[in-house]
Amino acid sequence: MIEVEIKARLDSSSLKSLEAFLNSECKMIKREKQSDIYLQHPCRDFARTDEALRVRVEEKSGRVELCYKGSREKLLQFKKREEIRVEVDSAEGVIELLKKLGFTPVATVVKSRTVYECQGFEVSIDDVKGLGTFVEFELKSKDSERKVLGLLERFGLLNRMEQKTYLELILERKGSGG
Repeated sequence: MIEVEIKARLDSSSLKSLEAFLNSECKMIKREKQSDIYLQHPCRDFARTDEALRVRVEEKSGRVELCYKGSREKLLQFKKREEIRVEVDSAEGVIELLKKLGFTPVATVVKSRTVYECQGFEVSIDDVKGLGTFVEFELKSKDSERKVLGLLERFGLLNRMEQKTYLELILERKGSGG
């Protein structure tokens, strides 16, 4: 599967106006607290190859997912990358298995996420522990690019776009490059 998304930082004013729009124009799918445990490959430097491997745990639903993300490709202002997701039974079990294969945990990103389904795209409002609040737009159809860019402009977010992943931002904050 190919993921195409764009992300921006939110302040309290833009958050309120964006949420008002989303609640009136889109359908809220879920609210969830997520913990993303990122792991480093034993032989390949994921920071250098721009890849990621994570185990995501959703607190409310109990859902656990192993996800590989390929290197990013720039598509206008959007980020495009391969994503392979596999649902697993146990976060502890899959992390233990990966450790036995030489993978090491790097960092955990904890966020409260509210997901909305809109016409042709999905919107996530993420309150990320230690980083602040962000909005992510994930395209579900090619013709939604202009809609999303229009919304970013409408809510004054074009100059607040963030190209780095949450993992990169957390590692920077810790003072580590990767």
